[in-house]
Amino acid sequence: MYSGTLEAAPLSLLGESVPKRLYQIDIQTRGIPNPNLVADTLRRELWNKFGANVVWVEVGNDMIRIQLIGSPFIWAALLLFLPQILSALGVIVALIALYLLVTGIPIWVWGLGAIAIVLLLFGPSIAKMVTPPKER
Repeated sequence: MYSGTLEAAPLSLLGESVPKRLYQIDIQTRGIPNPNLVADTLRRELWNKFGANVVWVEVGNDMIRIQLIGSPFIWAALLLFLPQILSALGVIVALIALYLLVTGIPIWVWGLGAIAIVLLLFGPSIAKMVTPPKER
């Protein structure tokens, strides 16, 4: 385990990270339904894209804290890449939620909905064809 103090770096120091120094990234997770999935993906992608060695991950109700050891990667590139990871996860989570919603509705409800749409679209024209014209 690594020891030492954890200090917040000012934004002016977002050049290359210092090897063997411990850094922490805090991400607010309000509105994210599955923060564990986000943390796992971040840990994997930080290693794949930057070779950043993640030492510790804490997933809370409203915050993800990730500590990583400095290696020769550029912080500015990491900060530019982080929103892409989170937005991709947002799209994936939305698609999973849509899939769960669609599969949770029974097939007969989809059938009734389709019949209702057909009747709304074609019902008035069918009714005009079936009813005799009014005499004056």
